[in-house]
Amino acid sequence: MADIQETVFDGEVAEYHEQSLVARDGLTRFIIDNVDAHPEVVDLEAAWLDCMHDNGFPDLEEGYHPIYYAGDLYFDEDIYSPNDPRFADTKAAEIVLAQTDADCNREVGLDDTRTDIFWTVVEEYFHQFEVQLFTWTETVSQANLRAQNMLAE
Repeated sequence: MADIQETVFDGEVAEYHEQSLVARDGLTRFIIDNVDAHPEVVDLEAAWLDCMHDNGFPDLEEGYHPIYYAGDLYFDEDIYSPNDPRFADTKAAEIVLAQTDADCNREVGLDDTRTDIFWTVVEEYFHQFEVQLFTWTETVSQANLRAQNMLAE
């Protein structure tokens, strides 16, 4: 595998991994750090949480996503199979949770705002690391060509 990587990346595997850190991991970290921490998102998440509390989920905690809460519905009741007679009631509770989450999200505009901020942050990152991203793209393109040639042989 290492020999193939050396050939595909023309002896520059380490450079590829360094570029990948900027292109993939760096972008992911930048998005997480700048979208979730954005003051408007923080305010809307608080408004969303208030809405969830007002609509039947007073024990939902800040930063605790409903998908985890939904899992806890089953875990807390020791339900691990759809054959469990309590499964249908718990599934109904999960659906109410999901509907309430969607309604509160829409009411406060959380996802729409988060999406707008996401694209602003992505654009900022692309401008900041434009050279590195184009270099990574070129490296990947060349590696793909070399890999295709290897497969054709």
